[in-house]
Amino acid sequence: MDSKTARVVADRIKILGDHVMIYSKSDMTKLCIALMNRNIEWTIRTDFNNLNDNLKIYPATLWWDHSDASDQYNLPQYNTNIITNKSFNTNYPFDLVTSTSEIESLDFDDNTLKIGVDEMSDIWPDIHKNYHDHIGFIAGTPAPPNSFIHVNTYNIRQQVKKLVDQGIKRIIVTQLHEGALIDFYIKTQLVAWACRDFFRPEHFIITTTTVGAQDAWQNYCNDNNITDSISIMECNITESFCWPNPDDKQILDNTPYDVNKTHDKIFTSLNAGVLRRHRYELGVELMEQGIFDKGIVSFSDYTSWLPDSDAHGITYGSQHSQEKFINVMPVWVDIRNIFGAANIDQDVTTQQLHLYDSYFSIVTETQFYSVLPKYFNEHFMIKDTVFRTEKTLKPMWFKHPFITVGPRGYMKTLRDQGYKTFHPYINEDYDSEPNDNKRLRMIVSEAKRLCDFNQDQWRAWKDNIAPIVEHNYKWIQNNDIPKSYKNYEYLFEEIV
Repeated sequence: MDSKTARVVADRIKILGDHVMIYSKSDMTKLCIALMNRNIEWTIRTDFNNLNDNLKIYPATLWWDHSDASDQYNLPQYNTNIITNKSFNTNYPFDLVTSTSEIESLDFDDNTLKIGVDEMSDIWPDIHKNYHDHIGFIAGTPAPPNSFIHVNTYNIRQQVKKLVDQGIKRIIVTQLHEGALIDFYIKTQLVAWACRDFFRPEHFIITTTTVGAQDAWQNYCNDNNITDSISIMECNITESFCWPNPDDKQILDNTPYDVNKTHDKIFTSLNAGVLRRHRYELGVELMEQGIFDKGIVSFSDYTSWLPDSDAHGITYGSQHSQEKFINVMPVWVDIRNIFGAANIDQDVTTQQLHLYDSYFSIVTETQFYSVLPKYFNEHFMIKDTVFRTEKTLKPMWFKHPFITVGPRGYMKTLRDQGYKTFHPYINEDYDSEPNDNKRLRMIVSEAKRLCDFNQDQWRAWKDNIAPIVEHNYKWIQNNDIPKSYKNYEYLFEEIV
């Protein structure tokens, strides 16, 4: 690294923090001199193996200068500190800088900065009407090519500075279609801290559909000594983006819940798509309990995604059941013609209704875990939040009972929002179980109990279920207007 480049890098780091961790096997003398001239502390590591998981980094940048990309996996992935004297549980606790040009080139485009305007006007019309000239937007989502978590903090700071210079008084970080991802909340907090010389951190506002995010983030901040925390606004827009087109709706309206109909398969469980640990564990447990073949199921291929059982931490299910599940993957069911998360032009035909031609669904929601395992390799969500998605709404549209593989309190959240759940006809004691592994076993155990029903039991069961599915079918249609969970006017009161 030459002296000019070193000065540029040091200037960027000084804005973001006062300590940098350098991973390099080449000469970093000039960078270290530039850092010293700016009162920035540094630590250099030339050994990339067996790193301490509790390594403290204050707070902004890791400078990576090594040609072997495989060594990147040895960087500290968990419990790495960025802005406090306590550890965070996050996969992306830092900005990984590989070159000076990367600092300059990773940037938001105009479209990225405009994301969230329409949603703001729909969900918070009064706030948008009164303050729209002073509200700026940044897309805080994983959407490529400008994934919020991967854009360098310095670049985001520069974008915020431009907005502030234009008269913006509040920055909306739009995460409406994502759960309360710890990585993204911490990234937003880091950005807010990087801008605090000209913009107050609490004036960064995350918008989310995650229930409980506001209180959960404040608790997280208290537990980790995070001061000057960012703000959160919660809302509900889920129903509005899982809505069938008129032709689909007519088919669903004309397909009543038939209490007399029998089914060849007991349950439906559609798990193909994004690879998630709890979906894999569900498949293993269905094998373990001997009911895998009793369902209409789909699972993506996890064979290349998961290492051996010791590494990925499977805590139950025999080795035999794991091997049986791995041997059947992938299992595909054609769901291309079932309307999904977005209101895209898809058709629901009578032939596709067979996907729910069973007695109940086992739905694997996006969020499940309350405790982050050390071997976890997905984005993790803040504890005590509930992220409700279209996955649960689909069986409601099909007037289909369901068990949800979700976080503790998921079914209670549905009831709080006006839906009805299925206890005692489906034992929902699992919903209050804090232990994640035990909760999943309880879910499969209840599914196995139902699988043992005879036809008389199913007839009586469907009689009891019918009013519930009809209520949910009507409720989902009458509550599709986006709405805020609380009054957030106080977050904007100082704007003049």
